[in-house]
Amino acid sequence: MHRLSAAGKTVLISSHLLTEVQQICTHVGIIRLGELVMETTVDALIKGQGHFRVQLDQSQEALDLIKSQQWGQGAHLDEHSDLITAAPLGRGRELNLFLVHAGFAPDVIVPATQDLEQIFLQLTGNNSGDVW
Repeated sequence: MHRLSAAGKTVLISSHLLTEVQQICTHVGIIRLGELVMETTVDALIKGQGHFRVQLDQSQEALDLIKSQQWGQGAHLDEHSDLITAAPLGRGRELNLFLVHAGFAPDVIVPATQDLEQIFLQLTGNNSGDVW
């Protein structure tokens, strides 16, 4: 399939093995009940759409503060109590400065990612939570 793609050929696959799709495809379309829910590149989809994963003490308190900001209204804690949020001006540096000035000292701030299976389940209503 990589050889066909390199030759400029379009390869369409349909699979429920989403980890394999994530590894071999450049673009993805997600269909739910016969309707196209999302069409984008795999990289754009799994990169978290400009959100960041923040590890810090007092994550619930930091979440409450961030949710009070216009840019942070979609923020939430994941299953590991990491904070998933957008950032002021879309930049991790600005998020770090905001948190430090508010009295929080992040241990880690990295771009948030999801795997294709998580995103598929969220988009098709088979899982709770928002796509970020």
